[in-house]
Amino acid sequence: MGPPLLGSESYIKDLDSGPDPTSDWIRKIRGVAEVEIGKKMESVGLEPGEAPEPVASYVPAVHLGNFIFRSGQLPGITGELKARGKTGRDLILEEGFGCGKVAAMNRLAALNSVVEGLDRVRRIFRVTGFISSAPGFAD
Repeated sequence: MGPPLLGSESYIKDLDSGPDPTSDWIRKIRGVAEVEIGKKMESVGLEPGEAPEPVASYVPAVHLGNFIFRSGQLPGITGELKARGKTGRDLILEEGFGCGKVAAMNRLAALNSVVEGLDRVRRIFRVTGFISSAPGFAD
């Protein structure tokens, strides 16, 4: 399976509540370094690729000022879903995990299509993901 696509750190309560939350806050956290997303992905053999075409009436990513808003992404590869069904009923855990990785790469591709280079991203303030799973599935 390999390492996770993106590392996750626990949220640090009240980190952004200081007088200037944009002032090099990440460098103030002991043991955490700024990461250039594009270079990190390249070093592990990942490439965001082309943003998938919308399958409905929405825009995958919109750039407004210093913010980018992204729509959700399905686990599609060249217009076809990687799998269909619910994890824990129709898909085993590894298949669901694989679909999550494809959806995450599609989100990065949509982001990349708007910022013209993932290394230009300085901060991600919200990541939300949804998994279609069978009732009672807890893995």
